[in-house]
Amino acid sequence: MHLGGLALLEYAAVVGEWINEQMTLARRTIAICSPAYFASPWGTQEGTSALADNTLTPLRVADCTPPKVLGTIAYRDLHGIDEATARRRLFEAVGLAVPARIAGGFPGGPAAAAVSG
Repeated sequence: MHLGGLALLEYAAVVGEWINEQMTLARRTIAICSPAYFASPWGTQEGTSALADNTLTPLRVADCTPPKVLGTIAYRDLHGIDEATARRRLFEAVGLAVPARIAGGFPGGPAAAAVSG
């Protein structure tokens, strides 16, 4: 099947409109940070929109450097870790689990392990 230039532009417009509608309905947008995602014009559109709406949850799943526009946002790193740790980090990132907290003690005071109730 051959699509002419105009048909491709119309297709891109329909897809872009659909993405915008879905972004409006979404409470959270998960960016699967990888070279393929950053090379995709749709990924760029989704990420930029979610960034503006403060609904972006970036998850790094491959060895890559996020673009500068995402440089100020913390992302969860799922690359190069075991499955259980990746699952825990994913659940924490989307609010389905509470992040583990490790008390290091009060700064300048004795270590938390040495302090009793």
